[in-house]
Amino acid sequence: MHVQFWPNFPEISNNGMTNLIQESALSLVKSRKKKIEAEGEIIDIKIDPYLRNFSGDVISKACFGSNYLEGEEIFVRLRALEEVCTKRFLFSGIPGMRYLPTKSNREMWGLEKETRKLILKLVKERKKTGYEKDLLQTILEGAENSNLNSNEIDQFIVDNCKNIYLAGFETTAVSATWCLMLLAAYPNWQQKVRAEVHEICNGKIPDFDMIRQMKL
Repeated sequence: MHVQFWPNFPEISNNGMTNLIQESALSLVKSRKKKIEAEGEIIDIKIDPYLRNFSGDVISKACFGSNYLEGEEIFVRLRALEEVCTKRFLFSGIPGMRYLPTKSNREMWGLEKETRKLILKLVKERKKTGYEKDLLQTILEGAENSNLNSNEIDQFIVDNCKNIYLAGFETTAVSATWCLMLLAAYPNWQQKVRAEVHEICNGKIPDFDMIRQMKL
């Protein structure tokens, strides 16, 4: 079945996304401060898992709104599914291998089933609670306005929730990691960025208007 993905999400403005990012970033910074206070002023931190969690948190809130905790549970399974599929790719050239009940295939099928069940459960809850301004709402409205039957609508919703995760989660986390790595590798640019942030934000938490003024 061909799955169409709506590229425009008017329900969430740039300012709204900035607020979501701000909220998740503050939570991340607070957790790092606690770790530093507990272990000392100089500690080694492996940033990759923290940035992955940060990225997943932002996407969960953008996609599922007040149900973002359930969204994070979905993304945990999607992350595991992604890892299984990556390992399975090594044997993808063998004809018929994807249909055999191998360990990786059984694990993948199980994760797909769990993910689908969680997404549709969340959709059912959303229909009961009512309207929210998030990406899930846009997907639901797109599905309702389509010519798909009930089974195709369910698949449409599940596939698009997966698309949002795969398109936004990994790319955001990797981009943020590279950004921090480059700033660490080039202290002169780190100083320039810090100076610009101090000048524009003046000790305040950056909002959308402040970010628009930044050049670096």
